[in-house]
Amino acid sequence: MRLFQRSTDGGRQQGFGLLEVLIALVLFSGVGIVLLAWLQQNLATTQRLRDVYEEARVKGVALDVVRSLNVMGTPEGQKRVGDLRIEWRALPDGEEALQFGYPIGVGRHTLRLYNTEVKVFRADDPKPWLVEDFVLVGHRLTAAPPDAR
Repeated sequence: MRLFQRSTDGGRQQGFGLLEVLIALVLFSGVGIVLLAWLQQNLATTQRLRDVYEEARVKGVALDVVRSLNVMGTPEGQKRVGDLRIEWRALPDGEEALQFGYPIGVGRHTLRLYNTEVKVFRADDPKPWLVEDFVLVGHRLTAAPPDAR
């Protein structure tokens, strides 16, 4: 098997020699290894971003549920939202206070601050995925609404 031939016009080489082929293979494999490492790093970064976006979405869902709570009426409980289970436990912080009325006077509600721990679970996983602490305002209607005339 001949990789090159000698021509009759001055002994010039035609085709590639074995050394040139080996050098080309080493160069191509080096570039290939660099490209594969770069692709792997990009895939890892993409996965981390997906995890961060998923956590932000779940925090948004948990915050929506927390905003809808009246912890004075239900200091403990849980709700299912899609494939998530959200549990909360609220402990009173401070004394009850009457709501201020506008522009003067007293409002119709009694208010109290609560330190609330919210845990978010995936599906039926017993270990919490996220744990967040919030300070929420609980309320209770204490005065009858004025008659509408």
